Amino acid sequence: MYMVCENDAELGAFQIRMTAETFRYGFAPVIVQRFSKALAQYFNEYFNPYTPLTEDEILVGNTATALNGMNLALALMSSH
Repeated sequence: MYMVCENDAELGAFQIRMTAETFRYGFAPVIVQRFSKALAQYFNEYFNPYTPLTEDEILVGNTATALNGMNLALALMSSH
């Protein structure tokens, strides 16, 4: 949706509130879970792997750096 204002008075009429949370990276757990599930279904249908993927095997993060950190943590905690 685009807002077009003819003048500053119209722009001032919009009550848009922004907090520090507006500018932070982050994912709600429910969204991450739904996205992981959707990715697993897509990969299973498109690539038809020998062993189907589950949503628990897919990591979702907001940056590549965050994903690298998750992979490192999982590797260090692995019992193998």
